[in-house]
Amino acid sequence: MPGIKRIIIMDDDPIAIRIGNHVIKRALLGMEVCSFTLPEAGLEFIQTEYLTNPVKTLLFLDINMPMMSGWEVLKKLESYEAVIKGHVLIYICSSSISLHDKALSSKHPLIADFMEKPITKQKLIDIIKDEQCNRNQFIKACSNTEDNIYF
Repeated sequence: MPGIKRIIIMDDDPIAIRIGNHVIKRALLGMEVCSFTLPEAGLEFIQTEYLTNPVKTLLFLDINMPMMSGWEVLKKLESYEAVIKGHVLIYICSSSISLHDKALSSKHPLIADFMEKPITKQKLIDIIKDEQCNRNQFIKACSNTEDNIYF
């Protein structure tokens, strides 16, 4: 499984998107960034793009959006689970820390983690490092088995 190739930001706040884009482009030169203020547009992109071009992606999903909440987006993404599984790591983002939202996030199978806004360079680097470490541990664990597994 290749490393992160794309980052998607779904947030109704254009300022949060601008900050996220700025941080990502400065921290990860050359990273493809797709931003959506309308969750429906982001869902349409994911549905069409991942049927034809499934690349490893981080999705930063705002939980509190007026037209469609992050939870509603996740409900729609569940129908694409077979398409996005193994390709899209979803991080729930919120400017308010709700213990209820954190608890729900930790139990949801599509969510990698919950994070407080804004996206910072350090948070982004930590996520990339964690993803790389998890991938390397998976490959190492598989190569240590007696089964013949080839990647």
